[in-house]
Amino acid sequence: MYTLNIGVLWTTARILAPAERKPSVWRCLGAAVLMTFFGNGCYKILDPLIGDWYVLVKLVAYLIATMAVFKLAWWRSCLIALIFYVGVLAQYVLLFGESTK
Repeated sequence: MYTLNIGVLWTTARILAPAERKPSVWRCLGAAVLMTFFGNGCYKILDPLIGDWYVLVKLVAYLIATMAVFKLAWWRSCLIALIFYVGVLAQYVLLFGESTK
C-alpha cells in the first residue's frame, strides 16, 4: 500500500509542482509516512470525541503535511492532499471492502 501511496504522491506532485520544485521519491516517502501518522492519530484521538467528523480534520492534517513537505502553494497542496486522500480511500475500499453476493 505504501508503494501505491508514494506513487500517487510522486505522480501528482510532479504534475502539479512548478518546474523548480519537483519532489524526489524520498520526499514522497517522508510525506506518505507523515500523512499516515497524522491520519492514524486523528482516528485514534478524535474519533471517540467527535465521531466521523475526524475525517475533515484528517484532510486538513494531510494538507498541512503536504504544504510542509513539498513547500508548494496552498491550492497545489490542497489538490495533492485531496488526490492522496481519495487514493487511500480507494485502496481501502478495493482491498478491504465487502463483496456483494
